[in-house]
Amino acid sequence: MNDIDNLYKIYYDKYLSIENISKYRIPLMGLINGNELLFVGQNPGAPFKKEHHEQFSNFTSLSYNEQQALFKSSWVQSLFIKFIIKICDSIDIDFNKNVSVTNIVKYWTANNARPLVTSDDKKLLACEIKIINPKCVIFLSRYAYTNFEHKDKFNIQFLSYDHPAAHYYSEKYMKSIANNLRTTLYGKETTEK
Repeated sequence: MNDIDNLYKIYYDKYLSIENISKYRIPLMGLINGNELLFVGQNPGAPFKKEHHEQFSNFTSLSYNEQQALFKSSWVQSLFIKFIIKICDSIDIDFNKNVSVTNIVKYWTANNARPLVTSDDKKLLACEIKIINPKCVIFLSRYAYTNFEHKDKFNIQFLSYDHPAAHYYSEKYMKSIANNLRTTLYGKETTEK
């Protein structure tokens, strides 16, 4: 088990301990594929399609590793991750080797309501950033960016954008972010793909 897996397991065990039973939530951790870019969202979206409800129907009976594997296989099919993959493709970064994705809050909320960001959530994200050590952290949620108060502890570039859903996951918005990232990170504009 590597450092990020150990960190996630400690957080998971804490949230499922007896003293936290009234706040019972299953933490859904990030996709850690590399350290060039780290994208941060607000929190995982709740399952809404019929096939997601079927997939997650026995979620609580699964082991930690099975839960995380199921979540990750579902997450990579989401509009959010597909949007990030398109950004990466536009700036010639291999999503599967050089990019990680996480959320500031690690559990979904009823009706995808905006979650409360706790000090534990902020500390966990700070630990993720320290371990992953990305070249740039890209918040795809102004709410998450505003609530993360440890940015000054890192010598890393932090960027903030609206959540893609606020722009209906539009191609125009994706290209705008990609162009901004290419210019900010590499000093050149995105070529059309």
